[in-house]
Amino acid sequence: MVNEELLEARLAALEAAQAWSPRVVSKLEVLIRAGDDDDLFRINALRYADDNKVPETEAIDLFLHAANVGLFDMEWLLVCGACTNVFTSFRKLENLDPHFACDLCGFENEADLDDYIHVSFTVSPPIRHIRFHDPESLPVEELYWRYHFSRDARPLPHGMTVAQKLQEWTRFLDYIEAGESRTVALELPHSVLGLWDALGPRNAMFLVGPDREEASPPLDLELVDRTFTDRAGTEMAPGAFDIPQGRSFYVSASEEKDSAEPADERTMRFAFPAVAHLPAGPIELRIHNRGDERTSAWVVEYPPVPDQAAFVKFLPVLTAKKLLSNQTFRRLFRSETVPESESLQVRDLTYLFTDLKDSTLMYDLVGDVTAYDLVRRHFDALGDAVARNAGALTKTIGDAIMATFVTPADAVHAAIDMHAAVEEFNAAITADLLIKIGIHRGRSLAVSLNDRIDYFGQDVNIAARVQQLAAGGEIVVSEAVYRADGVAGLLEPFDTTEEDGIMKGVGEKIPVFRVAVQRS
Repeated sequence: MVNEELLEARLAALEAAQAWSPRVVSKLEVLIRAGDDDDLFRINALRYADDNKVPETEAIDLFLHAANVGLFDMEWLLVCGACTNVFTSFRKLENLDPHFACDLCGFENEADLDDYIHVSFTVSPPIRHIRFHDPESLPVEELYWRYHFSRDARPLPHGMTVAQKLQEWTRFLDYIEAGESRTVALELPHSVLGLWDALGPRNAMFLVGPDREEASPPLDLELVDRTFTDRAGTEMAPGAFDIPQGRSFYVSASEEKDSAEPADERTMRFAFPAVAHLPAGPIELRIHNRGDERTSAWVVEYPPVPDQAAFVKFLPVLTAKKLLSNQTFRRLFRSETVPESESLQVRDLTYLFTDLKDSTLMYDLVGDVTAYDLVRRHFDALGDAVARNAGALTKTIGDAIMATFVTPADAVHAAIDMHAAVEEFNAAITADLLIKIGIHRGRSLAVSLNDRIDYFGQDVNIAARVQQLAAGGEIVVSEAVYRADGVAGLLEPFDTTEEDGIMKGVGEKIPVFRVAVQRS
């Protein structure tokens, strides 16, 4: 089932892409040749790194290069934060719409780069065809439980996954051929009855209760034009429910474990194109496929609408934020941009700015050609330090750079490496370059600017102002960076002083820590 000639050619291209640790490429080859279809579908690069004892950064580089040479297809996945349904997948980030209502649970998601935009890798069909390349040919159970649910969700407190809990609540699941009808006998308690057609997608919701003495007439539904309609005249209209944050409605209060995590104050809205009320008790549900193609139907009996709801937690996964702060991605996939009409929110990212001390004087002293060569080579040294520390070079600004990192510790480590690289650079060229570095963390908006991904917002502005406080040979970090995990230990060998950072254009004093690293 493997295209041997094509596989060998693309493996050779992967081998030549960069220097790899021993057996890294051979392990991937074994996976492609001998792994089962499940192993080759939507691979989480971080889980692969852990399972195969490969450094995380190298595993990410491995799959990025593998996608670049055509061994794997890289997919961006929009994952519902309430039920872990993979709402959609796409090949280009520019096709992303971060505002979506999950077609399974109805949750109105506002996806940001931190959590709910995941990146995965599936073996390329020309290399090896797997059954997940044709989702509509899958058995209906695989279409729903394997294709449509993320495998990277953490188990719930009682040990089950959301998908497993929903399977427990399932009352009917099957394909329905064009023109066919199916009947399901239900005994409805006070609950919520949900219907979903994954091939539509279509969904509907019925609020059940209170009881009534006489038998209910059949619920006679038709699947047509992406909606469920009731032939018996049950009133169905769009509806939405606002549920405050709190306990997960997939577990009972007795099953929930204590959590030290702060409560999320966001209200969760669940919206459906068709909502109706049904009395509790026995009812016959009839579903008619009036379309021209096969469809599917999933009937699930939820508990009553809860007083509180909660976001599902995920295992470590390659998020969009992590990928956009990866130098290999920025280099290999530089055409990737966010949608022109959108700005994607980032809740927490670390921003590093540098500048050269007295660069104008340097141009006067050594001339434009020599100075430009020194600046270009200093950019290379800084870029290497960024890449080694799991960061990405966002842009150059004159003689300065901006880089982003997922963690403050990585940014600080990169800054220390930058000063060391400049000192080594100076020894080789008998020059005396000094850099000034500032680091801050916080929110931003990722946008497309000049055909590249850039970041804007007040915290980015503060990071630039923090850099302006630095003298030559110094790193200045905001308090938010200094207090982050691992940072104080990295800075312990250096003289560090705390002061109020007074910054132009910022309405408040921000404590900063001034770190003397390079001789001035």
